[in-house]
Amino acid sequence: MHSMFLKSPEPSEAYRVDGRAWSVWRGCSLWIVALTHLLSASLCCRFDPKHQYKSVSSERLGRSDSYQEQYVFIYRSSTTTVMDEYQYPDDRPGDEDAFSREPFVVRFKAPQTAVKEFVLIPQHTTPTNTTKELDALYDVLQQVRKMWKTDNVMLLGDFNADCSYLPKKNRKNVRLITDTSLSWLIPDTADTTVRSTTSCAYDRIVVHGETFDRAIVPSSAKAFNFQEEYGLTEKQVTFKKTKNKTKKSLKSHLHN
Repeated sequence: MHSMFLKSPEPSEAYRVDGRAWSVWRGCSLWIVALTHLLSASLCCRFDPKHQYKSVSSERLGRSDSYQEQYVFIYRSSTTTVMDEYQYPDDRPGDEDAFSREPFVVRFKAPQTAVKEFVLIPQHTTPTNTTKELDALYDVLQQVRKMWKTDNVMLLGDFNADCSYLPKKNRKNVRLITDTSLSWLIPDTADTTVRSTTSCAYDRIVVHGETFDRAIVPSSAKAFNFQEEYGLTEKQVTFKKTKNKTKKSLKSHLHN
């Protein structure tokens, strides 16, 4: 789960819906989810009945009809609104169909946070094509900055950005890494996996712009360990390639 707005992020949780394990980033104002099926905002209210939530989601994405995913943002409607959304068409000349699951970009307005308006770009890369997709994500970033005239952009998700999926020798070819205006909040030393036999920083949060970077509560970006927090076994937290999700907090002007 991914904590977004309060200085003290709420605890994260993993849910099982329709027999499937969902890893969800939860924040007091915004939840960010990557699912193979849509997780409705009504589920959020079951676990947080004091607030009302809405959701915005992409279409189902994927090159195969047998396996597709959706990007879903679930947000607290009393504090956060959707200003705009954009499904990246993945038709850049000379680099068409760069992504297996094209980024679904959403622009949010949250007046009670240190950054009032910001853009989120989620991405779940294909492990066998991680280097190319991460580099292509840089083009998406630049297009969105120009289109919406903003520098407050965050990229996040299961980047598969470590170990054999992103060898160190390939990193010099990824502009998302070499551009010094970008801050990678989850370090290479983090372990975002759930298996005891692996230690890889697959899930990442990347922030563009000094203003956005300063708005992050120091040391709040980290992996949430479901197994340790809830006393679960490895079998309970493992579902296909489920990972410990990342979380972070933005400074807020609220003091509740």
